[in-house]
Amino acid sequence: MKILINNIREIFNDKAVSYGVSNNIFSAASSLLTLPLIIIFLTPQLQGYFYIFKSLLAIQSLFLLGIGLVIQNFVSHEWAKINSPDSDNDYHISRIAGIRRFALNWYIFIALITLFVLGVGGTLFIYYSESEYYIRLITWLPAWIVLCIVTAFNTVLALPFVFLKGTNQVFSVKQIELFKKIISRLAQWIVLALGGSLWLLPVGAFMGFITTLSLLLKKHKSFFKELFSYKSKGKIIWEKEIWPLQWRFATSWIAGYAKHSISIPILFAAHGPVIAGQLGMTWTMFITLQSIAGVIVVTQMPSWAIAGANNELSLLKGMFKKSLFQSLLIFCTGALIISLLVAAFSAGDNIIANRILSLLPTIVLAIGFLFENIKHTMVNLIWSQKKEPFWKLNIAEGFLAFVVFPYMGVKFGIMGLLVSFLAFSIISTLIVYIIFRSFFNITLKSY
Repeated sequence: MKILINNIREIFNDKAVSYGVSNNIFSAASSLLTLPLIIIFLTPQLQGYFYIFKSLLAIQSLFLLGIGLVIQNFVSHEWAKINSPDSDNDYHISRIAGIRRFALNWYIFIALITLFVLGVGGTLFIYYSESEYYIRLITWLPAWIVLCIVTAFNTVLALPFVFLKGTNQVFSVKQIELFKKIISRLAQWIVLALGGSLWLLPVGAFMGFITTLSLLLKKHKSFFKELFSYKSKGKIIWEKEIWPLQWRFATSWIAGYAKHSISIPILFAAHGPVIAGQLGMTWTMFITLQSIAGVIVVTQMPSWAIAGANNELSLLKGMFKKSLFQSLLIFCTGALIISLLVAAFSAGDNIIANRILSLLPTIVLAIGFLFENIKHTMVNLIWSQKKEPFWKLNIAEGFLAFVVFPYMGVKFGIMGLLVSFLAFSIISTLIVYIIFRSFFNITLKSY
């Protein structure tokens, strides 16, 4: 118990981590409050539409191709060289300014692509998947179109956070994200309570956009004004400096989308919105838990990048082991709580039991996410060093997921999907561990 208390204290001694954990704790707590509101104010069919909306929105990650993390690490490595002995500060700042122009154009382009694909492709998918669970277009289409438009704006607004994280202003980022999440969630609850049904997502996204934009202008206007005032003296060669790492990161994004975002659309199309809604609600619990555990890792990535750039390898290893232990501690505790709650609700005949998965598929899902949490911690450390040795694994995993998940989901239903997810998670984690050990024993020694 003393070890547990000491580690929790250490977690919250870091302000950035503290805000990050608070951010995700609020997400978890608000998700628990949102769950009964969805059950009360949405029918089982509308619950399925709610989660299909959220799953389809994840497709934007395919178009971003991992560019955010690439830019963040690029900026971190340039930032680490500022004020170092014999450093040309203007040169390194101008290099950061140079990536700014490229990144802004990229994010605007992706926002437009996302708007078109989601607006047209998403609409057609939902419409032709409805089958006997038909709900009138007027019920979901206007809310979906508005959500697509707001999502496009939010895509562009994600870029300032990339630069703030890259310059190690993680504390401020987590502050803004927390306030954004609070306002967005409150807006969703109000819409649900007023009978707004599926409009809770576009209204919540819009209020989050307004909150984020306001706080960025208030807290960091001078930072971005100065950034935009610099001219690029150190030319950024995209095909040599960005793309070689970006396309490797992109394979991870594709594999992640295949494993985490196609299950609900598969069930929606093959078995209807009710079972899709059950998976969506349970999956959201574990995604939220993973984000809580993962904040320990994400907030440390700029520090990992700086330690690696300065060749402080002992420090880097120590920070990694500490972060992994703390992350697993949080995840396992949360997974146990979720499983106990599911067991309690599943034991009786109640309305909640019909809205979430039963205990066995929940346990399978929990074990799968446990392995995913371990894998992501190792992957993020290597990513922070501007390396991506996983691209072959990601291509294979993504391709197989796009083939296996639809087959297993259509033929065997929910258990077919979840057993496939668990098998993919275990195998890919073991492979990543082998690569990770090789990276530490070989790559870092030659740093």
